[in-house]
Amino acid sequence: ASSDGRASSDLLTNQESICDSLLFAMQSHITVPSIQLKGCSILACLSSASSNNKKISDGSLSGAQLMVLNALCNHIDSADIQRIGIQALYFQCSLSENAESNKRSLIESTLDNDGRPGVDVVVDAMMQLCDDIVSTEFACKMWWCLTSSEDLVKSTSVIPGVVKQILIACQRHIENNKALALIEASFGVFGNLAHIETMRIELQHQGVVQILIDGMHFHRNDFGVNIEACSALANLSLFDCSRDDVVREGGVRAIVDAMQLFIESPEFVAEAARALACLSIQSDDAKQQMMSSEVVHCLVQASYKHNSNPQVQEMTVALIASLTADAQGTEIVLEHGGISLLTRTLESVPGIRILDSATLACRNISCQSVHPETLTQPGIVTRVVDAMQLHEKETSIQSNACCLLLNIISESVESPGSIVGRDGVTSLVKAMQENMESGELLELACGVLWGLVNNSDDRRRLLVGSGAIDVVACSLVMHPNRTSTLEQACGVLANASLEPSLAEAATSAQAVSNTAEAMRSNSSTLSLLEIGCITLRNIVLKLPRFAQEASAAVSVVINAMRDNMEDENFLREACNLLWVLAANSDDCQSKISALDGIPVLMSCLEQSSKDSDVHCAALGAFNLCTAEDN
Repeated sequence: ASSDGRASSDLLTNQESICDSLLFAMQSHITVPSIQLKGCSILACLSSASSNNKKISDGSLSGAQLMVLNALCNHIDSADIQRIGIQALYFQCSLSENAESNKRSLIESTLDNDGRPGVDVVVDAMMQLCDDIVSTEFACKMWWCLTSSEDLVKSTSVIPGVVKQILIACQRHIENNKALALIEASFGVFGNLAHIETMRIELQHQGVVQILIDGMHFHRNDFGVNIEACSALANLSLFDCSRDDVVREGGVRAIVDAMQLFIESPEFVAEAARALACLSIQSDDAKQQMMSSEVVHCLVQASYKHNSNPQVQEMTVALIASLTADAQGTEIVLEHGGISLLTRTLESVPGIRILDSATLACRNISCQSVHPETLTQPGIVTRVVDAMQLHEKETSIQSNACCLLLNIISESVESPGSIVGRDGVTSLVKAMQENMESGELLELACGVLWGLVNNSDDRRRLLVGSGAIDVVACSLVMHPNRTSTLEQACGVLANASLEPSLAEAATSAQAVSNTAEAMRSNSSTLSLLEIGCITLRNIVLKLPRFAQEASAAVSVVINAMRDNMEDENFLREACNLLWVLAANSDDCQSKISALDGIPVLMSCLEQSSKDSDVHCAALGAFNLCTAEDN
């Protein structure tokens, strides 16, 4: 097998019997060190060559790997055999044409002489060769290959011992510039293992976080060491204790410094930003360390520099979304062109994950209520509505967009109609129709619609023919015990019903009976009862024939009035409802009287001043009900 890696130079091509003869010789003379040494050397060379020359057999299918493991086990005192044996195993797991099956075979193998797991002898060899940088590097690279498969890691019990030996090797050589490949491979192993939730505790307990950060400090200019460290720190930061260790040991500073140094590399920027995002999402301390002009400027610069790289865009925007959850972070992001970056991101029609992060960032900025005018700039709302239309079934994107629109129309001096418009209404309705299972989304969307139709006949007409009333009424049924959603839905119906055609649409969608049922099912939530009373009153005022259907709420309203005589706002709306019902139906008058409504109305009259709204409404209902009795 040639040493130059060229297939044309391989002398063993088409000589399949050579490998079988070699394995037979090694098996026949298993105790002879020189034969085992030469045999392992040839097997290492064959595995390396087989990646370039498909005609070469490296013995993978004939037991070559087990032969190497037996050589390591039987000659534990021979550093040369240990050295070449580790190298052979690495080539078999990484360069061989049968590398994937070799990795599984190695993990599942057992030794011929004592039945031990084959990987145990690898750990033993690492202990013996801990001062040998090259051999330890091959061992670490081999484990880097093996740990890339989560299934393989979970199928073996030797991982804690492996981590210990790799950690010892790192600690021994961490400052040595000649050991950069060893350190990079070690960090790669830690990063792979940190993908597995159960392994994060083991890594944290063995002090892996500290060695990762030390490696970044000692080898600031090495790309491989730093990118693998960032990847490992990102994965470890998904575990609370490890995340705390990273923040406490200066991990944030190390990652930021590395990202600035390697900002020309999109691969590195994406990994560093991912690490920072993982740290910031669950750690206020980490987020506080990132709230600086230096960090945000670096993010914005990286995003523009690699604007066609989806991984960079996803991670930088995700980090910006995390930082804007805080007012201080929002100020810094806005100061360094965050709105322009988000607008550009939205305009680029990105993938779902990027769009989710971008809309979340916009949502977070809108929640701060410090600069509502920044989000009404041309582009933001239009692009958000476009995103809603493109991804109707993505609940997270739709919720972010609805919250953003709700905050904008609540804080902006501009007319809600000019911000949302008919396209916005259409998108809101479609979002609700496609995501009826999400109570949060329905609540936010109803909040936008409520803000849109409030105190404006013109804006109410935007809802005509849109299907909004049907889907809002359906929200009452889909989430009967989520009072916050029910309140927002009733708010829309109460305001929309002032428009006759929308009142008709509401009754056609069973809004009257559904509102009454929502009130009965949540009788202890006074705010819901209050807006429910307004909803029923407004509908009956427009369509008196529904008074009898609305009277299903009379019992819960009277009981709530009796128990909440101090709440003037609720009493006013409750008395108004009873007054309207009594004025439009003799049956309602009788029902109010039968349910002891008269004494409750008398209590309202006694406790309210002569000129109050409560007194006027209570008196109106009282007079109608008592006149019927007389």
